[in-house]
Parts: sequence; C-alpha cells; structure tokens
Amino acid sequence: MVADIENVFKFAFKDKNWIIKMLIGGVLAIIPVVNFIVFGYVLKVLKDAKEGKEARLPEWEDFGALFKDGLTVFIIVLAYALIICIIWLIGILISIIPVIGCLSLLLFPILIAALILIPPAANISLCRYLDKGTIKEALKLKEVLEEFKSKFSDYLMVTLINAAIGLIASVTFCLAPFIYFWLWLITARLFGEIYGTRPTKFSI
Repeated sequence: MVADIENVFKFAFKDKNWIIKMLIGGVLAIIPVVNFIVFGYVLKVLKDAKEGKEARLPEWEDFGALFKDGLTVFIIVLAYALIICIIWLIGILISIIPVIGCLSLLLFPILIAALILIPPAANISLCRYLDKGTIKEALKLKEVLEEFKSKFSDYLMVTLINAAIGLIASVTFCLAPFIYFWLWLITARLFGEIYGTRPTKFSI
C-alpha cells in the first residue's frame, strides 16, 4: 500500500471545523500538563491511521480520557527522550575531563543517530501500546527494532519530513504552537499508516 503524503498534509483542513479544532490544539499544546490532552488527541489520530480508517480530525471530547491517554504517550516518549539525555550528559562529562575530552566527539554521531532513530521508535511503541494495551509491551525494543527495520525507508522518510517542518515551525514564533500541532497530526497519521500496512514506496 502507498502512503499518500499529499492527502495526509491536507486532511486536517478538510474538516468543516478545522480552524476551531486547530486553535484548540495549538492553545492547549503550550499549557504544561494540560497539553497531555493534546497528546491523547494525537494518539487518536495515530490509532485511526493504524487501523486504516479515513483521515479525519477527531472531535474534541471526553477530555478526561484524552488526558489519561496523553499521560501514557508522555511516559513512552519520555523513556526515549531519556536515551538522548543520557548520551548528551555523558558527552558533557567526558568533555570536561582533559585527558579524555576528545572522546566526546565520538558521541556526536551517536547522538545524531539517536535523534534520527528515536522518533520512529517512539511512534512504533505508541502503536504497540494501542495493540497490546500496556507500556511494558510498547517498550519491548526487540519488537520495535524489528518493525523499524522491516520498513526502514518509510519510517526514515517520515522522520526527515518531520524534522524539516519542525525547523520551519521553530522560526515562526507566534504560530509555532499551531504548526507543531499540525506537524504532530501529520506525523501520527503517517507513522500510523506505515505501521498498519506494508507500504513499499511513497506517493507525493
């Protein structure tokens, strides 16, 4: 099956209430803890994509359930973020020791690799959580890596798209929360489609 990138980029704007829904997402996204609701909302988009359902913006409803799901998303993503933090901290500690300071340069490519690999790994884990229902199952790295390797080029392509849009969003300042929310929706939809099917190429 082909992942239709053009349709994924447009799906959010096909909803008749897309402006209101996007405004809600962007505003909630900048409020600490409350933004767990947004994470839960994005998980619904991921679930729809994984199950092959039509691309759509879910309704903003049952905020309690969204918050609970968002907390799970936060825990799973945090587990992967800690990997990056650990690599970064090791690099700092090594760099301040004169004798072995130069070794910190060796960690740079490892950090770059982690930044590339962790987004798809985290999204695969979220899909596994939707399948298995537990965080423990979601974070089984062997299964996550097997899924990642089976569709490596597809997952890598989405990661690069995600990074490119993220760079654009980072310089838009006041619009950044809304662009990032849109980016999360796109990313969830694409990763969900890849996980739920066996795409061989992308259609742009």
